[in-house]
Amino acid sequence: LTTTGTCSVACALAYSGAASTYTCGSDGFVSGTKPTCTAQVCANLAATTGISHTCLSIAFGSSCTATCATGYAFAPLGQTARSYTCVNSANTGSVQLSGTLPTCAPVPCQSGAPAGNDLLTDCTGK
Repeated sequence: LTTTGTCSVACALAYSGAASTYTCGSDGFVSGTKPTCTAQVCANLAATTGISHTCLSIAFGSSCTATCATGYAFAPLGQTARSYTCVNSANTGSVQLSGTLPTCAPVPCQSGAPAGNDLLTDCTGK
């Protein structure tokens, strides 16, 4: 940049804000106002039966967790909660959550089903 020359300064990918212009003064000093850039926010993780998550309003570069909801267990056992990160997608040019949902299965009820010789029930095996 040379005397009286200008340049544009904009927010990087995955950030939003208005660009600004900087000017090289006769004193050799570049002046201008730095843009205010805000990290873009990923769309919330979709509601999925058996999954509980913290993936609401997650900003670019931040992470959240998806795990099995109450009444559900990891299938197969031994899995753990999964992490999602808000990343910039090269394909779309926008931010999106990147990660994999855990596999969760309903936990069988162990007690409380009605019983008795005078009852017919279809509660078993559901």
